[in-house]
Amino acid sequence: MSGLAGQMDPTTEAYAAAYELRTDAINLQNNAGISDPTVLDARAVYQFGAGAGPRVAEANDSDNLESIISLSPASLAANGLTANTTVGQWRQTVVTKLGSATANQSVLSN
Repeated sequence: MSGLAGQMDPTTEAYAAAYELRTDAINLQNNAGISDPTVLDARAVYQFGAGAGPRVAEANDSDNLESIISLSPASLAANGLTANTTVGQWRQTVVTKLGSATANQSVLSN
């Protein structure tokens, strides 16, 4: 998002990211039955969309990710994934990037 001068505005970017994180978590609560969505759960919606994201958030670690998200080989590769990637492997890459404490933090708790 751009600020008044057309430059990246960190405050606006942070607000937009927080708003999207909250919106994705509410979607998971209301439509996927995940009572206490984590940052990792919401990341699934952010990365894979409102259709496939909740299915990824609910999946077992051993489930094949490609069978849930149904992306082409090129789209998988663009996301750093292969047809053999499991949900658990994808989750671990996110946890590695964010850190375990952040990835497993509840989004909507007070």
